[in-house]
Amino acid sequence: MIEPDKIEVRAGVDLIVSWPDGRTDEFPASVLRDACACAGCRNAPQPPADPDTCRITSIGFVGAYAVNMVFAPDAHGTGIYSFSMLRDLGETLPGQ
Repeated sequence: MIEPDKIEVRAGVDLIVSWPDGRTDEFPASVLRDACACAGCRNAPQPPADPDTCRITSIGFVGAYAVNMVFAPDAHGTGIYSFSMLRDLGETLPGQ
């Protein structure tokens, strides 16, 4: 399992993940909100998050393998984003 060297939220707008191999991924909050794979989002897909209003309002670690974020404006916070999921999602970002 790959673990990031650093995770930070920039102004609530982006999650920046730095990896041991030197790669850095910058995830817009709306991309992360849309990637939520919690049971609620899988069973009742949500409309795409608005990049102009979607924000990360808090973040916390889940053990040593993932992070959990709460998003505005909908206060959604049940998704768990494993480090491996973030690494794979980073591959789909423009410029990767």
